[in-house]
Amino acid sequence: MTWTDAAGDPQERKLTIGTTEPTELGEVLPAGTVVTVTEGTRPEQPTVIWDSIVISGTGVTDAGDGSATVVVSDQQDDVSLVTVVNEATWAPGTFSLAKQVEGVRLDHADVPDLVTVVASWVDENDEPQSTEVELPTDGTEVAFGADLPHGTEVLLTELAPDDSVSFTWNLPQWSGTGLVARPDGTAVLTIGAATAPKVDLLNEVTPVLADLAVTKRLTGDGAPALPTGSTFPVTASWTDVLGTDHEVELQVPAGGTVVVPGVPVGVPVTLVEREVDLPDRVLWSGVAWTAGDDLVEVDGATDDVRSVVMVGAPSVSAADVVLTNDLDAVPHLPGTGAGLGIRDAGVLALLALLALASGLVVMRRSARLED
Repeated sequence: MTWTDAAGDPQERKLTIGTTEPTELGEVLPAGTVVTVTEGTRPEQPTVIWDSIVISGTGVTDAGDGSATVVVSDQQDDVSLVTVVNEATWAPGTFSLAKQVEGVRLDHADVPDLVTVVASWVDENDEPQSTEVELPTDGTEVAFGADLPHGTEVLLTELAPDDSVSFTWNLPQWSGTGLVARPDGTAVLTIGAATAPKVDLLNEVTPVLADLAVTKRLTGDGAPALPTGSTFPVTASWTDVLGTDHEVELQVPAGGTVVVPGVPVGVPVTLVEREVDLPDRVLWSGVAWTAGDDLVEVDGATDDVRSVVMVGAPSVSAADVVLTNDLDAVPHLPGTGAGLGIRDAGVLALLALLALASGLVVMRRSARLED
C-alpha cells in the first residue's frame, strides 16, 4: 500500500492479509489521503489458476488491474474497510492409457494390434462429449491428448475385440489413480487438478478347450489275427495359445477310443502313429486318418502323421478323429514234401512218373528220325 504523507514524502507498507480477520494498516492518515492498494505476487500453486482480482469498499475505486485507490474518510475516528477478493479455479488435468494382454501370446493371429477405447464426458456447458483413443496391445502408453476441467468424470469404455475360435476375451480390467472400475467392464476417471495419471487396461483371455477322441479301427483279412487287447501307440502334440508345447502319449486299443482332455480348439494337433509288432503272416496294407465328426478337420503329408484341428468345441462329447489300419493276412506257401500227407505224397509221385514217361517217348521219337 502506498500514499503521500502531509510532508509530501512517499510512504509504503506491505501487509500480509488473511481470509478470515481484517488486517490493520497501523497508520493514522489525514482525511482525504489517497492510498493505492496493489496486491502483490500470489503464491504459486500448480493445482490452482488465479483469475480476476476485485478490490472493493467504501471510497474504493477498483482499477481493474489488481490495484485500487481508497480515499481516507473525513469522519472522526472512521476506519475504512478494504476487501480484496481473488478468484481462483482448479487447474485442468489429463491422463494417458496403456493396454496389456495376458493369457495369449501377442503374435497370435487373433490378437489385434490395436484396440479402441471410447472416452465420454459432459463439458462445462452440460454438453455431452466423446472421443476415441487407439491403444496398441503391446503396452505402449498413449496420451489422451487434451486437458479437461478439474472434477470432470470421464467414462472409459473399450470396444470389445472379436473372440477367437481358440479363446474368448474376458471383461476389461481397469486401474489407475482417481479411477473407479465398474462391474460391467467400464470405468470412470475423475480428472484431478494439474495431474496426468496413467490408466492401465488389462485384457485377459480364456482358452477354448475341448476333448479330442482318437478312435482305432482295423480292417482287412489280417485283422482277426491280432491278439485280444492289442493297443497301438499314438503321440499327440500341439502348441497352445501361450506358445507352450504339449505332448501326450496314447495307447489306443483296437476297436476302441482314447480321449485327450483339454486340447485347444483351433490349434493344430499333430498325431503320429508309432510302430507296433504284428503277428506272423500279418502285414500293414494301408493307413487312413479321417474325421469322426464335423468338428474336426484332418490334414497331413504322410500316412503315419496327420495334423488335426478342432474347428469347434463339442457341446456334449469329445470331437473324434478315426485312425484306420488295413491289415492283410499272408497265405501259407506249400513245402518240398516234408510234412505232406500220404495222399499229397502219392499225387506228387504220380506226377513225377508221368513226367518221366513223357521224356522217354520224346527220346524214342528223336532216335527214329536220326535213323
